[in-house]
Amino acid sequence: MSRRSSQMKFNCRESVDRFRSELRFGGSLTRKLIGRTARPISSKDPMHLVLKSSKATGRFSFGHKSNVRKVNDLVRSQCKKYGVKLIEYSNNFNHLHLLLKFPSRAIYLRFIRSLTGALALAVSGASKLRSLKSIFGKKGFWDFRPFTRVVKSFKGYKVARDYVVLNQLEAMDILAKRKGRLRDVELGERHFFR
Repeated sequence: MSRRSSQMKFNCRESVDRFRSELRFGGSLTRKLIGRTARPISSKDPMHLVLKSSKATGRFSFGHKSNVRKVNDLVRSQCKKYGVKLIEYSNNFNHLHLLLKFPSRAIYLRFIRSLTGALALAVSGASKLRSLKSIFGKKGFWDFRPFTRVVKSFKGYKVARDYVVLNQLEAMDILAKRKGRLRDVELGERHFFR
């Protein structure tokens, strides 16, 4: 009898964490030596997308006075061009947060290739005479592959939307950055935003 009861135990926390980790891809997560998998993309659910560059500082910053309008216009025009629904957007000087809804995987691939290339060219001022490699070296402009997370539930959607808005308010200096700003987010969801 005791053997049967030990077999019936189910570690719910472990399976939920495994499920949640399957919905995230890119960024620093690709450093882990886990088998390569396809990026999870949903055409039904919104996706939280983060594009980060450590080289986006000074005059190359997304928030620099000469680049803010370029970056904002580029994001909106690329969304319109590819039929991507832009739900929320935040420009945070060295990284961008976007909450988007993609019609298909093919559209995501075209959109991300187009957006990242156009952003790097617009911010750096690269041209035919002055390439990105001559400005930034071999590594390129972006630190990692884009980080994406499929937002499944309505509660997760609200958390992701509020997180993007919070980043936007911090970038505009309306709210000060504080250490425990994710305290209001549930413990189970908190690891998504570190």
